[in-house]
Amino acid sequence: MRPNGFVAWPSEAAIEHEDAAQAASPANLKKSENPSVRPAAVLTMGGEIASDECTPLIFVTESALITKRAPFLGPAPIGKDANRNSRIMTAAVKCGACRTEVELPSFTMAFQPIVDIETRDIYAYEALVRPTGGGTAADVLEQITNLNRYSFDQACRVKAIELAARLEMVTFLSINFLPNAVYQPAACLQKTFEAAERANFPLHHLIFEVTENEPARDVGHLQSIFKEYRRHGMITAIDDFGAGHSGLNMLADFQPDLVKIDMALTRAIHTHDVRQKIASAIIGLCKALNITVVAEGIETVEEAALLRELGVRLFQGYLFARPAVEQLPRVSGAVIDAVLSTHETLLLGSGTLIPQLARA
Repeated sequence: MRPNGFVAWPSEAAIEHEDAAQAASPANLKKSENPSVRPAAVLTMGGEIASDECTPLIFVTESALITKRAPFLGPAPIGKDANRNSRIMTAAVKCGACRTEVELPSFTMAFQPIVDIETRDIYAYEALVRPTGGGTAADVLEQITNLNRYSFDQACRVKAIELAARLEMVTFLSINFLPNAVYQPAACLQKTFEAAERANFPLHHLIFEVTENEPARDVGHLQSIFKEYRRHGMITAIDDFGAGHSGLNMLADFQPDLVKIDMALTRAIHTHDVRQKIASAIIGLCKALNITVVAEGIETVEEAALLRELGVRLFQGYLFARPAVEQLPRVSGAVIDAVLSTHETLLLGSGTLIPQLARA
């Protein structure tokens, strides 16, 4: 079989090497002369990790790089030695989409918290792309083309992980990904593994979000991406749920760990009976499928109180904190108190934000 990703050594990787040896001829097998293509580490015969300065063992023209590497595959606790015991022998492959010569816009990351209203803790921070020097995400995204899409997707993962580690993030880290920028899931995760290992950031603290509005090349392709993420202990999410035309189909096909209800549905939901019924149905469906719901785009105490009554406990939006560039913003306890107090008022029947509750 052709090398297709990260596999255990020697049981599977031995087969990979045998196959590669058969496929490789003097014409297509050679030492890599590309200094930019290097494994992060190589296991020596004694099982020790060699330095980062080694060159790949073999470079095959079509199935790309085969090397003995030792990425952090998690899960592991956060700490100084979080990755030490998770090293395994692997065979890595580069897909044809890997390009190092493309030009990327200069960017950094802002972080916005997702708060657990019940524990009053920050559950995760979402990494949001921003141009260096100020501006909006649109200023960066308008420079992304089919030529640099893959490299940009990879660079965003690396940047988010590096910044999260530098800021000593101990929560989950949520990263958006472009399914059409992931060609071979196992291969395309290489840089993610390398960045996590360098930064000592546990893979099982990573959440990968795909937006409902971002069409995948096909259902099978996105399923394979989700499967690969989960295989390494990472969390999967559908973002902007309810904003596109294929939400229920995506839910049927993928069953993510998280669903983030789009702000178009949560905006002023306390005044909109139809939106309340739709949100209630989505939340009930997710509960039946054992999927956790996040309400995003929350801007008012009333919106949060209504959604808490409907069963939501994870919230994201300006009410709790605005995104902060290269910072981890905190959530005010006073805001959480206000949400809980407003919800209690509704339950006592003295409020009018939820008409059906008031009538009951």
